[in-house]
Amino acid sequence: MKLENIDLNLLLSLYWLLEDESVTAAAERRRVTQPAMSRSLRELRNVFQDELLVRAGRGMVKTQFAESLLPKLADAILRLREVTEPQGPFDPKAPFSYSIACSDVVTSLVLRTWQKNVSPDAPFADLIMQTPSIETPQSLTSHQLDLVIMPEVALSNLPAHTKTEEFVQKSICEDRFVVASGPNHPNKDKRLSLKAFTKLNHVLISPTGSGPGVTEVLLESKGLSRRIAYRVPSTAHVIDLLQDDIHVAVVPRSIVTLAGGALVPIPTKFSLPNYRIIMAWHPGRTQNMRHRWVRDRIANGVESLAVKQQ
Repeated sequence: MKLENIDLNLLLSLYWLLEDESVTAAAERRRVTQPAMSRSLRELRNVFQDELLVRAGRGMVKTQFAESLLPKLADAILRLREVTEPQGPFDPKAPFSYSIACSDVVTSLVLRTWQKNVSPDAPFADLIMQTPSIETPQSLTSHQLDLVIMPEVALSNLPAHTKTEEFVQKSICEDRFVVASGPNHPNKDKRLSLKAFTKLNHVLISPTGSGPGVTEVLLESKGLSRRIAYRVPSTAHVIDLLQDDIHVAVVPRSIVTLAGGALVPIPTKFSLPNYRIIMAWHPGRTQNMRHRWVRDRIANGVESLAVKQQ
C-alpha cells in the first residue's frame, strides 16, 4: 500500500483510535461524531486488512498488528505536527506541563532539581510524576510521557520485549550506595565489618516485594546472608522505619543527604557498588525546544546534587 493511496486524515483517526482504544474517545479528539469515527474505523480495517480494534468485555483492545503500528504512527504524527505547527521561540514563563517517570531512588533528586533549576524560571510549569511500568516505553513513543529517569541497573528489570535502543539514553551522573540508619543507632559511629553488617536488622527497598537487593551479590560472594526484616516499596517507608534506631538499610548516598538529618551513613570496612543515573526519551523529542530546555536543566541539576553528596 502506497502513502499516496490513503487519506492522511484517516491516519490521524487511526492514531487516536489505537491510542484511546475507543471510538467515542477518538471521535472527541478529532471533534467528529461517533458515527463518522465508526465509518473511519471500517475504512481503516479495509485498508489494512486487519480488525485493528476488537471487543474485550465492555471495551476494545488493539490487535497484535495494531500494537506494532502504534509506535511508528505516533512518531510519524509528531513529525507531521512539527511541519504543520512550526515552533516559535520557547518561553519558559508560558504555562506548560512536563511528565517524568522516575524510579523511587531518584525521585527526591528530581523533585529537588525541579524546585531549584526549573520552577524559578518556569513558574507556571506543572510537573507530572509517575512510576515506571510496563506501559512506560509505549507512553514515551506516543509522547504522553516526556522523560524517564532511573538507575542504569534498573534497565535489566524492564520486560524482555522492551527495545531500549529505540530511545535516546543519556548518563547523567553517578551515585553510590551506603549503609544508613537513624541518627541514634548504636552502630552509627562504628566502622562495620561485612560480618557485623549481616547481624543487623535490615530494611530493603523493593517496589515489587520480591527479589534480592544490590547487597546480596556481595554477600553471596563471601558466603554470607542477612535477614531482611522489612521489604518496603519506597524510600519514604525506609526513613520512617529507621527512626527506631534498630534497623539499617542500604540506600543511595543522595537519599541520606536529602533526608536532612533523619538518616546518617554508617562507616564500613567494605565497599558497596556505585550506580549510574540515566535519562531516556523518544528521539522525536530531541530537537523540541521545550523538551530540551527542561531535560538539560534536570540533567545539570541532578548531576550537581549528586556530586555535592559524594
